[in-house]
Amino acid sequence: PWHQPFPGMQFAIFRGGPAHAGADCGLLRVAPGAAFPWHGHTSEETSLFLAGAGRDHTGTLYVAGDELALPAGSAHEFRTVSDEPLIVAVRHRGVDFAARRPAP
Repeated sequence: PWHQPFPGMQFAIFRGGPAHAGADCGLLRVAPGAAFPWHGHTSEETSLFLAGAGRDHTGTLYVAGDELALPAGSAHEFRTVSDEPLIVAVRHRGVDFAARRPAP
């Protein structure tokens, strides 16, 4: 089932395979124009972009087929910039929504 953690987005959780036991795995669907808020990672996060297009806080554009691997201690946000929802398969072991933004 899909859960709505923030307005304009839905998340469906599933179990990872044996190599990723204990990881949080799921599909994230972000509506056109919606943003996934700033957050940090307490461990590595791997994302595979499946549909739509999104742009992160650095201006980097991600489209279907792109993979993003972020190390523990990293932080980011992104917004859907396509007319269709951004759909991303995500695997992580901890997210921190209280992570501080770097100074501009």
